[in-house]
Amino acid sequence: MEPGFSRRLLVVVVLSMLLTASVSVFAQSDAPKADSVRWLTYVDPSFDFSIKYPSDWQVIPRDDSDPEAMSGLLKFVPSVASEVAGLTNSSDDPQGSGAQVVVGLYLAELEAGQSLSEWTDLYESLGYDSDEALVQRRPRKVIRVKGVTAVHEEGVSLVTPYQFTNLTHGRTVWFIWTNIPSGSEAPDSSVYRKMVRSFRFGKNAPSTLQEVYGFDFEPLNLEL
Repeated sequence: MEPGFSRRLLVVVVLSMLLTASVSVFAQSDAPKADSVRWLTYVDPSFDFSIKYPSDWQVIPRDDSDPEAMSGLLKFVPSVASEVAGLTNSSDDPQGSGAQVVVGLYLAELEAGQSLSEWTDLYESLGYDSDEALVQRRPRKVIRVKGVTAVHEEGVSLVTPYQFTNLTHGRTVWFIWTNIPSGSEAPDSSVYRKMVRSFRFGKNAPSTLQEVYGFDFEPLNLEL
């Protein structure tokens, strides 16, 4: 083999290797990246429940140091949105700005023999006489969440689209509320569904409001 041919062949081989390497690099950079969002578990130390949330969201805890704070709200918000909107843990504005999921405890208890659907009807009837016609509701659904009876509702209120899921533990009634619209086309709609499905009570979760607020506390009477 002539030396000139060998050198030309070597150049072709080297160029071929470089071209292959460059194609490989471009292929890797153009390939879709793996989803980096993980699901974390929040365990509430006071009320002994747990719920999963995405790692690109953050938890805004209750202020349990305030003895006057009743039915303290626990919020989950997208990390970027929370920084932009400057959300706080105040319960004065549960709708707030941007997507959020709120977990809380109602101040009315489930009465003996009363179904959660009946309880929800009574609670939702409070204070809605003037704007009932302006609130668009879909029919409520009775579902099961981790073996617990739950009632789910979707709709649009005067200020925001909403979804809520009511759950019971003993005589207590809990809610998981969001301003994320329902429907697979809505951003973050799958986040709310997965968070609801992951909600679980621990063995030490309070079954009465007096366990939370003391024996002198009187629950709200929905029959008034």
